[in-house]
Amino acid sequence: MECQRINSHLPDFLVSGLLWVWESLSVATCCRSLVIVYDNQFILQTGFANATSTNDWKTVPVDVHNLTRASLYQSVSKSRLQSYWANLSLYPRKSELPFLPSNTQAVILQPLGDK
Repeated sequence: MECQRINSHLPDFLVSGLLWVWESLSVATCCRSLVIVYDNQFILQTGFANATSTNDWKTVPVDVHNLTRASLYQSVSKSRLQSYWANLSLYPRKSELPFLPSNTQAVILQPLGDK
């Protein structure tokens, strides 16, 4: 299911830039979902997302509180290095990313700046 959530406190120029990045990624790559969390703040969720369990045409939002405490997020934050899981279905901690579609095949976790 497609979604687009953007932090409402972001200035317009930043929203425009983020949407341009998303459009570029989705056209030039096989990327179908983008989630940005910076300094423990939700910034953006766009592209495909997991449907809610009630199947009411809504998508699962990013729960920043749970995500930032999850081991996937913590390991990338501490190492400051990109992590790539090419076959997410084999990874037991896939449950830490419930907002991604259930058929997500691969994930890249990329730290941004020093936050």
